[in-house]
Amino acid sequence: MKRAILAVLCITLCLFMLVGCKLSVSTPDTNVSTYEEKEESKDLSFGEKLRLEMEEKEDLSKHIEVKDAKLKNDKIALFIKNNNSKDIRVEIEVEFYDESDKLVDTELAYLPILGKNTETVEIVSTGLLKSIEYDHYKVKIKKVDFAMDMYTTYQDKVELTTNDTGKQIMIQAKNTSSETINSAVVLVLFYKGDTIVETQSGYISDCGPGETANLKIIYPMDYSTFENVEFDNFEAIVQSAYAYNR
Repeated sequence: MKRAILAVLCITLCLFMLVGCKLSVSTPDTNVSTYEEKEESKDLSFGEKLRLEMEEKEDLSKHIEVKDAKLKNDKIALFIKNNNSKDIRVEIEVEFYDESDKLVDTELAYLPILGKNTETVEIVSTGLLKSIEYDHYKVKIKKVDFAMDMYTTYQDKVELTTNDTGKQIMIQAKNTSSETINSAVVLVLFYKGDTIVETQSGYISDCGPGETANLKIIYPMDYSTFENVEFDNFEAIVQSAYAYNR
């Protein structure tokens, strides 16, 4: 009797072990399938994000305005307006051609950051040391992207006060933000009537909150005659102002 009971117990134990083995083998297959489905989900999610990002970048280009004007000194003024709701970086190329429509020079204007719903002016000229003669030019937007996280723009946080002394333009630039502005450029446009005849720039570095930087802008000179360029009006603008995010 005891032997019969032991035999039944042994058979039951063996059956239990066999069923357990089958379960342990089938479980990893289920896990692999689930893992593969999760990986596919991740890939689709990444692809969707990439697609949306590309669409956003395309939209950035649609909301950029670039107007140009040839100055009396043959330089090109680019009036750039960012109508996007995000800060951007922009690269614009100006191609210079001769009368036969052959390319004679190119110059790039690069803005590392242009704040949302703001505008600026960039000045482009031919040649590095000596200007190159050209007949006409073409302006192309090469690249528009989101501004890099390393910059924060404060272009609208610099308040300018100007004074024409009769010999030079004195400018006081006040930082009205609560942060230190690491770099700023003030551009002065000199007009004869409605035409820009020359430009000059002043540079500011590390201007603390509430501080004022003084700039002295000399009258522009025509170096072919060594005479001052004649003008009857001027305009000072904040071309750029930003802080480094550390």
